[in-house]
Amino acid sequence: MSAGAGDADSADGVAGKRTLPVIAAVYRDVHAYAYRVRIATLVVVLLLVALLAGNARAGGTQVNVVAVAGRVWVTTGSQIVELDAITRRVLYRIKTRYPYPIDLGVSDGAVWASSVANGFVSGAVTRAPFDSSATTQPLVLAHRPILGLAVGSGTTWALVGPWSSLRLAAIDQASGGVRLSRLGQTLAWIAADNTGRTSGLYGLTRHGRLVRMAAGGNVDWLSATRGAVTPPAVASGSVWVASRRYLYRVDARTGRTRARGGIIGSPIQLVAGGGSLWVLSAQGTAGARHHELTKYDGRMRVIAHRHVGEFADSIAFGNTSVWIGRSRPNVSVIRVNSQSLRLTVFAQALR
Repeated sequence: MSAGAGDADSADGVAGKRTLPVIAAVYRDVHAYAYRVRIATLVVVLLLVALLAGNARAGGTQVNVVAVAGRVWVTTGSQIVELDAITRRVLYRIKTRYPYPIDLGVSDGAVWASSVANGFVSGAVTRAPFDSSATTQPLVLAHRPILGLAVGSGTTWALVGPWSSLRLAAIDQASGGVRLSRLGQTLAWIAADNTGRTSGLYGLTRHGRLVRMAAGGNVDWLSATRGAVTPPAVASGSVWVASRRYLYRVDARTGRTRARGGIIGSPIQLVAGGGSLWVLSAQGTAGARHHELTKYDGRMRVIAHRHVGEFADSIAFGNTSVWIGRSRPNVSVIRVNSQSLRLTVFAQALR
């Protein structure tokens, strides 16, 4: 089913519903650990869908970061800040269609971002070109939120809510055309390879199983791994996920597990880059929590490991470095040398 940006909201013929208050509560209370807890959030939503109603507030600051082509982009809770990776100078402040930017990705000479309105009642996908020309809104949904974003090479995918009636939007990066499909699986996350080396869209089911999506929202394969709690990372023909105990590398073509390794702490996010896999994890109790960054090789063996501070929301790889986004004590970006793992405060007080 095809739809343009103006009529994508009504293309599937299903009236939008207001998202549940529990989503905002989760985002507001645990925004620093949003990646790790979204599966639990989904389960709660599905259980309470018949009981809760009304508006939710898009609370909390969502700090995500991407880096490529000598630039770094970071969400601040109300906008996207573009920085020069060498001089650290703020180049631009980008507004999304709705006031709360959530997820980021880069491809096709542009940064792609999802955003939601207050209450998660609306959502959109914004494209901002690297050359600073005008931003566009390939997908605007007045009555449905965007719950996930995956930026591939040639296609950008959006997970369209609410959770009770998920849809998958495929945006052609060249034409801006949008195709909406019903999903054959209930997904908690989606991911893709923006370099083009690994084709297709990958996701994680609410039961923690890795899945490769085929055209039209159907399933190509469903992996044997269970209990995954992080968004997948996709690169160079492999897909990685982490459970509470193990880290898995799965063949992107067949869905078979190629390697397994132990995990340090409670995993939050994975990112592949520079020939390695990087894992951001949390350790300690709620009152004394700290974060760790671990570097793995292709066999899931630990190469290096270090403490990265009390606060860490997200990680990215680009411009030969690892980047950490922080929402506390203020919105900031930390640069990690990919060889020595030396930390440098790259930018702060960005909001």
